[in-house]
Amino acid sequence: MKTKEPLTIGQKEAVAAMLAHIVSECSRVDTDSRYDDMLDECFSFESVGGIFSCMSPSRVLKEVDPVAYRCGKNDWLDGERDSLIEIEGNYYNDDEVQKSRGEFIDGLSDELSELQDEAADLDATDDEVELEAISDKITRKEMDISACQDHAF
Repeated sequence: MKTKEPLTIGQKEAVAAMLAHIVSECSRVDTDSRYDDMLDECFSFESVGGIFSCMSPSRVLKEVDPVAYRCGKNDWLDGERDSLIEIEGNYYNDDEVQKSRGEFIDGLSDELSELQDEAADLDATDDEVELEAISDKITRKEMDISACQDHAF
């Protein structure tokens, strides 16, 4: 099994920029509200009747047994791993995150294309140092794109 090379500082910066882009472009998911909605949809006090019939199961659980509420929410979040992505302690819809990641990588790919065009415009009579500098930029940009594509949330 091939082990992954550690990210370079430039790759770490590219991934950090991608994450910042995602956070700025995507809406945070209010996991408390979603969990409460799930509890209220699944459970009811209507069969108990009286004053209890209009009580919110999520609120009752949260106030009567906050530990059970938090444990249940953590279990629920584990089950939502396919649809929610955690970034910097906040949750985002996976579809939005992947779309935003794609847009960011497309921007990096556009920058790579510009560098490749610039390198192609240089001919053999041009300064070798300049050509080598552009080649280095191309390599770094390719590594940045790869790091962003391979980043696991």
